[in-house]
Amino acid sequence: MGDEIHFFLVLTRWRTGTPWQRAFDRSATKVKTMRYTVVLESSGEGYAASVPGLPGCHSPGNIEQEALKNISDAIYEYLEVVRELTNHKMVRGIEVGV
Repeated sequence: MGDEIHFFLVLTRWRTGTPWQRAFDRSATKVKTMRYTVVLESSGEGYAASVPGLPGCHSPGNIEQEALKNISDAIYEYLEVVRELTNHKMVRGIEVGV
């Protein structure tokens, strides 16, 4: 394997009805920011990005910037699926000190 580089990726959702809605209104009020650690691995074929905190969330790219943009899109899609799967269930957020 190639080099591993760790990034923090900050995602921001914009208010367009619900915080998880896929359409963005850039003039709207910012409502939620999430920070994820992204592991970027280089190889002879390009880059592979993954998110340790979101199992199965991976994305490739020919260059580093492309891999980071692709993983950002993959995180949005991942969270959209989680939202759909938990839509009618009781879900609570908790904070845990580490």
